[in-house]
Formats: sequence, C-alpha cells, structure tokens
Amino acid sequence: MAATVEREAKAKAEQEAKARTLRIEEAAKVSRALNAELERKQRYLLETRLKIEAETKAEKEKEVEREREAAVIAAEKAEAERKAQAIAAAEKAEKERKDAAIAAEKAEAERAAAAVVAAEKAEAERKAQVIAAEKAEKAEKERKVAAIAAEKAEVERAAAAVMTAEKAEAERKAQVIAAEKAEKERKDAAIAVEKAEAERAAAAVVAAEKAVTPEKEEVTDQDEARRTAIANSRKQPKSVEEEKVLAEYYGAMGPEKRAFTILYDLGMIEKSPDPNSPEYKIDPDDPASDLYLKRG
Repeated sequence: MAATVEREAKAKAEQEAKARTLRIEEAAKVSRALNAELERKQRYLLETRLKIEAETKAEKEKEVEREREAAVIAAEKAEAERKAQAIAAAEKAEKERKDAAIAAEKAEAERAAAAVVAAEKAEAERKAQVIAAEKAEKAEKERKVAAIAAEKAEVERAAAAVMTAEKAEAERKAQVIAAEKAEKERKDAAIAVEKAEAERAAAAVVAAEKAVTPEKEEVTDQDEARRTAIANSRKQPKSVEEEKVLAEYYGAMGPEKRAFTILYDLGMIEKSPDPNSPEYKIDPDDPASDLYLKRG
C-alpha cells in the first residue's frame, strides 16, 4: 500500500516536472519570438529614422539649392537693373554730350562768322595802315640812314676807346703778375733762407747732442715717431716736388708761426708741457725736474 502511494507520488512529481519543463521551453520559445520581433521592430525603427534623416537632409539640400537659385536670380535681376540704369545713364550722357557738341558747333559757327567779319574789317584797316606805314617807312629810312652814319662814327670812337682801355688793362695786369711773381720769389727765397738757417742750427744742435752723453731713458712709440719726423725733416737733399710742397706748406703761415714750425719740425725746440694736463705729474725719481710727461 505504501509502495503504491510512493509510486503514484513519484509519477505525479515526474509529470509535474515534465509539465514545468514544457512550460519553461514554451516560455523560452515565446521569449525568443518576442526578442526577434523586438529586433525586427528596432531595425525597422532604425531604417525608418535613417530614411527620415536622409529625406530631411535631401529636403534641406533642396531648400539650400532653391535659396541659392533665388539668390542667383535676384543677383541677375539686380545686374540687369544695374545694366539698364547704366545704359540709360550712358544714353542720357551721350545725348547731353551731343547737345553740348551741337551748341558748341553753333557757337563756333557764330564765332567764325564774327571772326570773318572782324577779319575783313581788320584787313581793310590794315591796308589803310600799310599805306600810312609805307609813307612813314620812307621817312624812317631816311632817318635811319642819318642815324646809321652817326652810329658808325660813335662805334668807331667807342672801339678806339675800348682798345686803348684794354691795352692799358693788359699792361696793368702784366705788371700785377710780374709783381706777384717777384713777391712769391722773394717769399720762397726768404723761406729757403729761414729753412737753411734752421737746418744749420739743427745741425749744430745735433753736433752738440753727439758731444754730450745723454742719460739713458725709455723710448716710446711716440718718441720714435717724433725722431723719425725730425730725421725726415733734416734729410738732404730733397726733390723739387718735396721742396715745392714744403714751400706751399710754410708759405701759408705767418712769419712767427712759420719760424716756430720750422724749428719744431727740425727738432730744435719742443712744445712746453701743460701743468694742468692729467698726462703730467711730479717725478719722484728725478729731483732735478718739476714735471715730466707720463710715458705710455
């Protein structure tokens, strides 16, 4: 009895399990069908949205194209109106120009007619004046003949006076040139004498310097340049060109400056030091001197 009940319970449980499995499988089938339908609807919605977007884009492009065509039409219309206005303005200007030309031609014709009348009147007056002028010209010719004779005599007198004055001026200029030449030769001779005297004195100084043993001192570039310049000034004989340059150089100076410059160039004198110059100071090693040039 208990075994029967147990079998029945077991069979019932198996049936319930099978029924539950069938329900689960049915639910799975329904779920798959619903998912497939959902995917199909989603694809449809996506395709519909893309189609709508494409149609909207195409419509927008068409709208932009219509607006562009409208702008082109408006521009063409404005250009046509501008051309029409320009043509009208040009035609108006051309008409005004032609009217002005016609008025100018009319004025020119009137002016030419008036000029012809005036010219004819002037010609008549001119002929009358010519007749009067011919009479006056005859009298003028007679007057000119007399005037020419008088002018000829005056010209001959003036020419003689000019020739006399030019001759006197030429003689005066020749005397001035001769005097200037003599003065220049005198100055050149004086410069040569001064230079010879300076060179003689310089030679005496050199001889005296050689006779005395100088103290040994530091020789700078400035001292060397000074000695070279003095040696060049004392060098003899000099070329004609050098003598000419020196004569022009010293000749442009006054007597005092020329004498000083010649003695300085020959090394017979030196320029006095400036005690206010920062280049000078007391020499502590030389009690016999007050100032000395700072050598650098």
